[in-house]
Amino acid sequence: MLWGLLAFVQPIGPWLYFAFGQTHSPRR
Repeated sequence: MLWGLLAFVQPIGPWLYFAFGQTHSPRR
């Protein structure tokens, strides 16, 4: 289960980082 989770997080990691970055930084 842990390996499956890692395999799922590896490719989505950068996407989540980008999504959270845009969400936490409001555009002006």
